[in-house]
Amino acid sequence: MKIIKIIKVNIAIIIFITLYSCTFSRYVQGVVIDAETQTPIENARIRIENIPDSIEVAPMTDEESSIYTDSIGRFEIFSPTAGLFVCPKMTLSFEKEGYNKVTKKYRNWNDNEVIILEKQTELKGYN
Repeated sequence: MKIIKIIKVNIAIIIFITLYSCTFSRYVQGVVIDAETQTPIENARIRIENIPDSIEVAPMTDEESSIYTDSIGRFEIFSPTAGLFVCPKMTLSFEKEGYNKVTKKYRNWNDNEVIILEKQTELKGYN
């Protein structure tokens, strides 16, 4: 009887830690669009700006930590997470030549995220 109680307590502790820890991967998906035309932007670069120190990974180049949108501006990205009782924020940057860079922080799973990039403006009259 006492063994069953110990087993139940251990199972409850494992479930609690699993539910309140952040030992899974994070997932963000969405589309990148042009602010003016509202059309999808193909080959926009999405880069993971931070990987938590608690995750041991080999050093990555910019290209290894980047993905690109498809022909209809869609993207999906997975990132490892780690932490007990707290999920460190994942910072993503969205950029495309001729557009202003956008940086966003994510704590949880995000589906159908819409990222709007504005075209860079040229300042006239400066030499």
